[in-house]
Amino acid sequence: MSLVTGVIFDLDGCLVDSEPLSLEAIASEMRMLGIKDATAQEIGNKFLGVAMPLIADYVSGRLDAPVPDNFVERVETRLLATYQNELRHISGSSELLSCLKAQGGVVRQNLTRIKVPRSHKPMMHKFGTTP
Repeated sequence: MSLVTGVIFDLDGCLVDSEPLSLEAIASEMRMLGIKDATAQEIGNKFLGVAMPLIADYVSGRLDAPVPDNFVERVETRLLATYQNELRHISGSSELLSCLKAQGGVVRQNLTRIKVPRSHKPMMHKFGTTP
């Protein structure tokens, strides 16, 4: 049996679940633009895993007008703000990181664009960093 020498995984879906927050941020911005019936479920059903330019095209179609130039930026700003209070780690993720480190693994992260909520800072220590 060979030893595992490395594990690479994505943050979202493995350590945290930001998908519901992302979908709601898009739907909220749509409602701010006047699309009153926009929901996170609608966005998830149509665009799960799809790049923002395609979503912006869809929103433009719903508006029957171009989206504002800063639409994507506004969605990101709204999303990052919700991370502060609403981002939740996935059950077992802290234990996973502890296990990897205990077996000699090096655990690193790249969270340069998000502010880590206070509740997640203990988990971030497992990455060898203090956000």
